[in-house]
Amino acid sequence: MDSIKHPSVLYGIGWRVVYCNKAYRELFSPGPRIPVFPGAMPLENGVLYMLRHPNSARLLGAGSMEAYERHWRTLALAHFAAVYQGNRDHPELQHILREIEKSPSLYSS
Repeated sequence: MDSIKHPSVLYGIGWRVVYCNKAYRELFSPGPRIPVFPGAMPLENGVLYMLRHPNSARLLGAGSMEAYERHWRTLALAHFAAVYQGNRDHPELQHILREIEKSPSLYSS
């Protein structure tokens, strides 16, 4: 992954960042574009960043909420649901489900 010039990341089952390359760290490090939002930082957990961080829609959707919803949020929720179905007892997935349930707009998507 270190030889890849584009941002690249390896996630564990609960989208916990296991490893990322320099390009990913540079893009997603805390700063003006990505203010600290505990529990939803892209260098910690990809799906929680996509679903819970207040700036993720702006960055991932390139300023378009419609693009964010279509290309990121909907797919993240569908992927989460599929993984959760086969791993309901996994603590990281249970935590993500609780976070989704805190946001009615996500839960009803």
